[in-house]
Amino acid sequence: MSRVRVAAVQAEPKWLNLSAGVEQTIEYIASAERGGAQVIAFPETFLPGFPWWM
Repeated sequence: MSRVRVAAVQAEPKWLNLSAGVEQTIEYIASAERGGAQVIAFPETFLPGFPWWM
C-alpha cells in the first residue's frame, strides 16, 4: 500500500490583491513541499482572493 502525504491550507487570502496572493500561495506550496506533502488543497477562491459573496 502506498501512502500520500496531503496538506490542507487554512489561511486568509490576500483579499483582492492577485500578485500578493500568488506570492503567498507559492510560499505555502514551498512550505508544504518541505514538510513532505505531495498534494496541497487550497480553499475555493483563494486566488485571486475574491470574497465568495461577490
